[in-house]
Amino acid sequence: MNYLLGILNSNLATYLVKAIALDLTVGAFTKFRTNQLARLPIHTINFSDLSEKAAHDRIVMLVERMLALHKQSPRTPQEKDMLQREIEATDQAIDAMVYQLYGLTDVEIKIVEGE
Repeated sequence: MNYLLGILNSNLATYLVKAIALDLTVGAFTKFRTNQLARLPIHTINFSDLSEKAAHDRIVMLVERMLALHKQSPRTPQEKDMLQREIEATDQAIDAMVYQLYGLTDVEIKIVEGE
């Protein structure tokens, strides 16, 4: 389940959802054509392939780390800043693993990230 959570919360999934299922954005609300969401490509892991299994396990570990980070309650501005940096770094690591898993090139990554 955490593997899927990592994929669905990645920049790549956000980019693809906007490309294939975005119907209308009004103010802060976005409406999606749900029948189009079924087209979202979820990479199925071949657990016989050690590199794919390792990628799966790394994504799961990073998602578990992200969930733990979001449960923390920093008490000082410094702790809050440090926690935010850890969250951002973990998010970037998840995105990097997803890009690798889907075989994105540097050019494709720049497109997904809007650069």
